[in-house]
Amino acid sequence: MGGKSKCGNLDYAIDCTAWLRAGNDTLASVQAWVSDGDGALVVLSPGWSSIMRDAGSGRVYAVIWLGGGTPSSLYSVEIVLTTLSGRQITASVYMPVNALSGGTDANPVPGLSDGTPIPPNAIQLPDESILLDDSGELLLIA
Repeated sequence: MGGKSKCGNLDYAIDCTAWLRAGNDTLASVQAWVSDGDGALVVLSPGWSSIMRDAGSGRVYAVIWLGGGTPSSLYSVEIVLTTLSGRQITASVYMPVNALSGGTDANPVPGLSDGTPIPPNAIQLPDESILLDDSGELLLIA
């Protein structure tokens, strides 16, 4: 892997609106795994995943953050979407890493003390702590 001169981190969104409306359901969780062609987990890493809603349009997006990777490589990204009623769909996409980027390491992802990644729409209190619900799950601004 090359130097760290460029930011090798991008957000990707899947519009889940039509799928959710068809089932009259709500998106509850987003999970993502990245592997190479042989199924081994690799350097291109999902830093965090989140659910974001556009209040104006009513659209719902599953968002994942990916970083790092080897230039000119192709990675398989498995994204599992789960609804409140338990419906699940898995989307498999291939993510190329641009050879022009020169290779970068993923920027570190902020996390809780247990390693849970903190997405940018997590609710942060004035003392900079992250707000959690009673079960220890992150509370998000949708």
